Order: sequence, then C-alpha cells, then structure tokens
Amino acid sequence: MRCSARTFRPGRKMRWTTTPSTALARVSGPKSSSSRLRTRTRSFTISGASRRRIAGIVGMMTRTKMTAAATTTATATTTTTTWTSTHTTSTHTTSTVSTTTTKLSSIFCYMVVRVKSFEIPLAEVLYEKRASIFSCDAWRVLSNGGPANIRDYKAVVIKQPQVELGNLSKSGTTTSSWLNTMIFMEAWELIFDDGEWWNHDWTVKVDPDAVFFPDRLAKMLVPYAKTGGYINNCKYGMHGPIEVFSTDAIDILAADYRRSWDGKAPKSCSTELHFGLWGEDMFIDQCLSKVLEVGPRPTEPKLMCESHCDCPAWYWCGEGPDVVSYHPFKSVDSWKNCMANALAQDGGDSAIEA
Repeated sequence: MRCSARTFRPGRKMRWTTTPSTALARVSGPKSSSSRLRTRTRSFTISGASRRRIAGIVGMMTRTKMTAAATTTATATTTTTTWTSTHTTSTHTTSTVSTTTTKLSSIFCYMVVRVKSFEIPLAEVLYEKRASIFSCDAWRVLSNGGPANIRDYKAVVIKQPQVELGNLSKSGTTTSSWLNTMIFMEAWELIFDDGEWWNHDWTVKVDPDAVFFPDRLAKMLVPYAKTGGYINNCKYGMHGPIEVFSTDAIDILAADYRRSWDGKAPKSCSTELHFGLWGEDMFIDQCLSKVLEVGPRPTEPKLMCESHCDCPAWYWCGEGPDVVSYHPFKSVDSWKNCMANALAQDGGDSAIEA
C-alpha cells in the first residue's frame, strides 16, 4: 500500500492505491493476459488529525529507510601515504674582489735628429729596440740638415739650416747648447700640419740622447689627466731633453701659429719675446707660461735626471724605477749601459744586446 505523493489538505478526499509489490511481480514471472493484476481504488475523506498521524508514519518510514541505507553502505578504508621530502640547503659564499683599472694617458712623441751626427746611429738603435719614442702610442722623427732614414723610416725634413752652439760669453745668450729656436719653430709647424698629436692626450718632445721610458711617463701623468697645461722638468726652468705638453696646451700654441700671416711661427710669442740667442726649451717655456698664459705648470723632479738639474748620479741611471728619463748619452754604448741600469731598478732585464 502507498499514498499518492500529493500534498495533504484537511477535508480533501485522497486516493488510496493498493499495488502488488515489485518483488512479488518479479517472483511470479512475466505477466499474462489471464493473470494480470488489478488495482482497486477507494475514495475516502481524511481528517486533519488522521493526516498528521499519517505524516508521522511516512516520516518514520523515511528515517528507517535512510538508516538502513547508511547501515548497508560499504566502509572504505583510505590509506594515506605520507612522503617526506628532505631538502638540503647549501650556502655558497661568494667573495667579490673589486679591481680598479686606471686608464693611462695616450702619448704622442717626436724627436729631431741632426744629419751627419751621432744622433742618426743612436736613433737607429732606439728604433730597432722599440725604445724611447718608438714605444709611445704614436711617434714621428724629423731631421735637420737634410733627409735621413732611420732604418726603413723616412724622417720629415726641417728646412731651417743647422745652427751653432751658444756661447755664454756673448751678451744675451742663455744656453751653451744649440741655438735652435728657429729649427723647432718649424718642427712644431710640421707637427701641427701632420695632425697626429690631436689624437692623443699628451705630446712629448724627446732628444735622441735621452734614455726615456714612456711607460713610466704614462703612470706619472695619471694625476694630471684633464688638467691641461704642461709639465716642468726642472726647478731652474724647463730643459729640452724631454718636454711634456697636454693637448690643450698644444692647441693654444697651434692657435697662435694660425694667427701669424704665414702660419710658420707663433705670432704673439715671436713678436713679444727676444729669442735670438735662446735655446728652443727656454723659448717654448716662456711662450706658453708668459705670453699665452698656459697653465698649470707643475714641476716633476722625477721627469728628468741630468747634471744640469741637480742630479749628480745621472750617468749611472739608478735613481729609482719611477724616473722617466736620463740625459745625456751621446754614444750607443753609454746609452745601452744606462738603459740596462735603469731597467734593473724595476726588476727588468738588465741585459741589452749589442
């Protein structure tokens, strides 16, 4: 027996249906036309109290069915596998070493050699060994007194005639060395026309008989980078064996050349200075410092060691690994001896091949 699934209302007629169970139908087998079951339907009126009683029965039956379902539910056993992962943390200590690289200045060098003098064979030795100006970043050789070849290099010719040595007994003479101001006026003109100097930080003029170390000079110039001016090499005034000028200083000098009518001499300096009996070193020093007011002009005692500037042991070339040049050495053998002694000061190879 079952109640129809309609909402109960007081005083309403309900249909009561009697139906054979499904299980009984299955046991009896398939239905035939002669054995078909019949359903009887009766109509009656149910009161409010009866309705509540029936609702309680239905609720109880529902709970019983739910309990039975819960009882017959298979119990599932869940196996939980726990994986333990072990992580090993390695600590790497990285040491950072900070290195400071000091950029060295670029140096352009030149020398003037006198034809038919000891300076040609000496310059050839310097060229072969890539010593002196030949180990600068760039270099030029100029000759006075005619054309000259330094091995396979052809020197640029200075047309000014060769000059005599100064005689200090004459009034106005400032040097016993060469009265070579006019020669170096032309030398600077040729250097300006060449233009290579402009590609470097410093321009250095070096005498052939000076033992000169460009690598030492590059280190010395580090504090003077971008300061302009030029370096004085002696407390008595600048001497000619080595002259060191910044690009800014040379640019000012070149501008004074351009102001002259033919561009062959610095206009202001050549008209304001009485240089007829001067050496070129005094002229260029006075020209830059007094007339053109180029500065600064710091003095570096280790730029040059020579007897004329309070360096009595100049000949032995052992004043330390930071001395840039020694002067004078007018033979190949004496030059080689000085180079060997100087290199020994900084742990270099003291053996100079003949």
